[in-house]
Amino acid sequence: MPARTGQTNDLFRAAAAKDPSLVPLPERMRPRSVDEIVGQQHILGPNTLLREAIETETVKAISGKLDRYFRGDLTALDDIAVAADGSDFQRQVWTALRKIAAGKTTTYGELARSLGHTDPRVAKDIGAAIGANPIAVVVPCHRVVGKDGKLKGYAWGLQRKHRLLIHEKAEVPHGGTAALFSL
Repeated sequence: MPARTGQTNDLFRAAAAKDPSLVPLPERMRPRSVDEIVGQQHILGPNTLLREAIETETVKAISGKLDRYFRGDLTALDDIAVAADGSDFQRQVWTALRKIAAGKTTTYGELARSLGHTDPRVAKDIGAAIGANPIAVVVPCHRVVGKDGKLKGYAWGLQRKHRLLIHEKAEVPHGGTAALFSL
């Protein structure tokens, strides 16, 4: 079912009214269906209308947990069950991401080593798996930084990664912050 542009714009305007830092997604990143707006197709089904999806108890519970997280309860997302499609390696990486405590960061290399990989080149594979994470914030890929401590890639933009880390009171090196203003 194609997304209704009016519905999508209305949802964005409502969210932006609560958080002025939100900016419209570039056209290539805009959802093409209701399922892309709300969640995985296997959870909601291909013909679910957005208002029906929002009215489900599961979505209400997740929405409440997200609200608690953004109000300062940094453990509110810890018990949300996720079932994202991905390779075994990707799911292994995403599971490891959920073990990084709020307010802490790790590097791509450290994450690779924690998964038992000794070859430093695996850090790039870790980065690719993190980049494929379909459930940002709940699966906290924003907590992974470069080996120099600087912020590296984030599908939703380095500014959002930085803001999430600041929200979680993580130590963010000044070099990482300064780099944001030169984008």
